[in-house]
Amino acid sequence: EQEAAMYKNFECYCRTTSQELKTNVEEGTARITESTSKIQVEEGILVELKTVIKVSQESREEAKQALASAAALDGKGASAYDAESSDLAANIDALTRAIAALEK
Repeated sequence: EQEAAMYKNFECYCRTTSQELKTNVEEGTARITESTSKIQVEEGILVELKTVIKVSQESREEAKQALASAAALDGKGASAYDAESSDLAANIDALTRAIAALEK
């Protein structure tokens, strides 16, 4: 009698535990499928972002080179302006002295 009661308890335990395990396995399998899909989507986004970063870095380098080139041209322009300005100032000074000499 005690043995029969223990058997019934064990049988009930096995049925409920087995069902719980089956449910847990099904839920786990569903989560794996869902996670796999999310991982694939995230990997696609990662590839896109890496491409955007690469293009942005290339654009940044091009902008740096253009800026350096513009700065070099600006430096040359400033030097040319300074030389021209000095030459014109010397000519104005010479003309001023020549006019003063002619007026005497």
